[in-house]
Parts: sequence; structure tokens; C-alpha cells
Amino acid sequence: YESNENMTITCSTKVCSFGKQVVEKVETEYARFEGGRFVYRIARSPMCEYMVNFIHKLKHLPEKYMMN
Repeated sequence: YESNENMTITCSTKVCSFGKQVVEKVETEYARFEGGRFVYRIARSPMCEYMVNFIHKLKHLPEKYMMN
């Protein structure tokens, strides 16, 4: 993300199962001033073990409709 303003960005990733939130990851990113603008990067953000296992189980469900 690029901006003319220096801000703090908070990115929230949530996993919901059966309509209930089961895990949330919150990351805070601060700007770097590059080339006359403020640049924000969230690159290769690691997932917690719960999310890795949750996604693995989703991928192995017998039918895609079961993911919803």
C-alpha cells in the first residue's frame, strides 16, 4: 500500500467455523518513506499452526460445498 500520509495500518485475519470466530491474527505495519511516499508492506506473513491445520482440513473435504 502507498500513501502520501504516514499512518499505522492494522491488518486482521480471522477464521470462522460454523459461524463463530475461532482464531484471529492481527498485524501492525508501519510506513517506510521511499521516493517521496509512505510505503507499507506485509510480505510472507506466517500463519499460526491452527490456521495451517484448518486450511489443510478444508482442502481435503470430499465436496467443495462443505467448505462453506
